[in-house]
Amino acid sequence: MYFRDKYQNKLNMKRLLLFSVFCTLVMGLSAQKVTLRINEPNDISGGLLFVPGSFGGDVAAGVVTAEAACSEPIQACTPLTNGAAISGKIALIDRGTCNFDQKCLNAQNAGAVAVIVMNHNDQANRGGTAFVMGGATPAIADQVTIPCVMISYADGVKLKAACTDGDIINITLGSVNKQDRDVSIYGRTTTILSNGSTFTQPIVFNPQYGAIPSKEIKNDGDFSFIPGAYFKNDGNLTLNNLDLSVTIKRGATDIYHDETNENISLEPDSISALLNNTFEFSSVDTNGRIGAYNISYNIGNEEADDIDIDNTHSTTIQITNNLLSKCRLDVNTKIPQIGSFVWGGQDGYREIMVPLNIRNGKGAVLDSIFSYVQAAAGTLAGSYFEGRVYKFTDINGDGIITSDELELVALGFNSFAPTFTGTSAILRLGLESLVGSSTIYTIEEDNTLFFATIRYEGGSGGMFFGYDMDFHQESYFLLKESLGQLEITDYPYLSSATKDATTDGPDMSAAGLFFVDANGSGAFDTLETAFFTPSIVLQITYPEEVNTKDISGDLDVQLELSPVPARDVLVASFSLDEASKVNYQIIAANGNLVLNQYDKVAAKDFRTTFNVSGLAAGTYFLKINTDKGYTKKAFVKVN
Repeated sequence: MYFRDKYQNKLNMKRLLLFSVFCTLVMGLSAQKVTLRINEPNDISGGLLFVPGSFGGDVAAGVVTAEAACSEPIQACTPLTNGAAISGKIALIDRGTCNFDQKCLNAQNAGAVAVIVMNHNDQANRGGTAFVMGGATPAIADQVTIPCVMISYADGVKLKAACTDGDIINITLGSVNKQDRDVSIYGRTTTILSNGSTFTQPIVFNPQYGAIPSKEIKNDGDFSFIPGAYFKNDGNLTLNNLDLSVTIKRGATDIYHDETNENISLEPDSISALLNNTFEFSSVDTNGRIGAYNISYNIGNEEADDIDIDNTHSTTIQITNNLLSKCRLDVNTKIPQIGSFVWGGQDGYREIMVPLNIRNGKGAVLDSIFSYVQAAAGTLAGSYFEGRVYKFTDINGDGIITSDELELVALGFNSFAPTFTGTSAILRLGLESLVGSSTIYTIEEDNTLFFATIRYEGGSGGMFFGYDMDFHQESYFLLKESLGQLEITDYPYLSSATKDATTDGPDMSAAGLFFVDANGSGAFDTLETAFFTPSIVLQITYPEEVNTKDISGDLDVQLELSPVPARDVLVASFSLDEASKVNYQIIAANGNLVLNQYDKVAAKDFRTTFNVSGLAAGTYFLKINTDKGYTKKAFVKVN
């Protein structure tokens, strides 16, 4: 894998116009467009974003305009009790409790002409936005012949409120004729030959990270975002004065808004793209930086669009305390956000590697790796995974990453029990240092390139890995490549199915991206589509600035440790006169830091238990850092 010299200059582009930079974006002709639109009531009328299910009638085969009604029961897991109200109408159904195919079949049996499933708001369980509904049981899914689609939680709330209010709801679902004025954010559809499934990704410029620690953002260039989007003229007429507006919100506050005014004209069935001005996240005040950021894209033209629902796209990223991820995630559960498809499935060894240049990490600790896995057949019972972190050192200075230049510095593992019945799981792999005598790995210097990886040793049936399908990095990656500024950290991930015979690590000469074998050749060529969708979350514990005053002698701070000596656990009890957040450190007699953890909830009274069973016998110090200062006490560990 070639690693170019690092690009040192800040990427500075002003209103860059892209017409044919990327040969992978192929223009497509279409006479019709599939849409979902609320016609009544007027206060919620308009188009809705939706995703068709993997079963049921072809949404694009025709058009259905009908009244809609909420099913009873609302989750439709049993035969509907309001069949008379549903018959001849579009059934509105809540997600949850039972499989999608069963819900849709129950609605069809009640006489529904189509089904709209409304997602829930459990973000840790793929809630919120719509995704492809799978058919869990072929014998059931094959019976469903009516169109079945999913919409977001937010849109579902509006429809259910209309049901509660007794409003007449009228909806159009299906193909509509080609309109005169119709521009959209371009979404490329890819077909997987092996099963005929398709998925569509909006081609926009996403940020390079879905989650990044605030401490990684100190200077301009540490986390830059160049907003941009591809757009297509789906209408009959040439469109004039096209523009792209992008807004970034932190809560309800706009922190960035930029709109191009390039007077772009676009002929029917043509594709073009626009880039807006660069935004530096370093410009956000550090005191209010941590949290979620919503990014919205909107394509417009000089006249009103006939179909405007596909003019917009939005995504969300997070600035965090200690999570670094190229995919988006739920910061509370650390669950990566995945799309409707997972990739892999091979029976043998596979290592998924995410390159991460940690700019401001000196003194930080590599804590954990998180990822999503799914068995290709059967359950995960007996499956073994490793979480690994490799440090790259360019030994000969040639800028080429070879297997012998990757040093394995931290390792964690998980083995599913033979009795485990789940087919998928979120992996959490706690990392232990393989360097020096400490059990934790501390980053020694800033600007260090690491590869955070999930390693599967192979087994019967194979394994799939989860990727954030709607947060792909293709546009950003190919732009950097076209400008000759591509770095290894611009790769969303690398995958290797071959071990290096000498190092037992990944064979970097065989590393690359997954791709769709679009023509059945079995090899990557110009007709293929590579997946630029990121994966894997790395948790880093950063050293926090604490008060350097020794408060060990204060009457209100009496640190008690038990049992003495400690064998398997150590319990620390103490009280403070003022509420404080606390940082705990266990330090060996030689000065090595062997534990570094935080209690983020401010309190006055603490009783905390530490697992010390893995420590070697000897003398240690427990140091407790508070807002007021620190206190420490020695303890003896015995076997």
